[in-house]
Amino acid sequence: MEEIAASNGMEDVMVISLDIVINEEWGNIGREEVQKFWLAAILDGKVIGLLSGPPCCTWSAARGKVDPCLPSAKQKGPRIIRTRAELWGMHSVSIKEMLQLHDMDMFFLALAFWR
Repeated sequence: MEEIAASNGMEDVMVISLDIVINEEWGNIGREEVQKFWLAAILDGKVIGLLSGPPCCTWSAARGKVDPCLPSAKQKGPRIIRTRAELWGMHSVSIKEMLQLHDMDMFFLALAFWR
């Protein structure tokens, strides 16, 4: 994306990835401090765009897939907890999965209503 911006005369554009896997503290948009930081940056005009995908911890293509490289006891990825028919989560999930669904639903809704 930075290359596309530069080829269109926008050399000051920087692409930033917010991901809890990359940085547990500043990649966690669920933290109020992080939300305030980015909201202030948006209101100050420092953010010109936002691109988001579905939350990978509950929408991952790895869920339910078999990985033959893993030991036989753990060859399958985490179980599927969302489907197209059950976008907000399946009815029979564990407490841990329910918390994952809730956190990612709140994240997704926050993105949908950011301006």
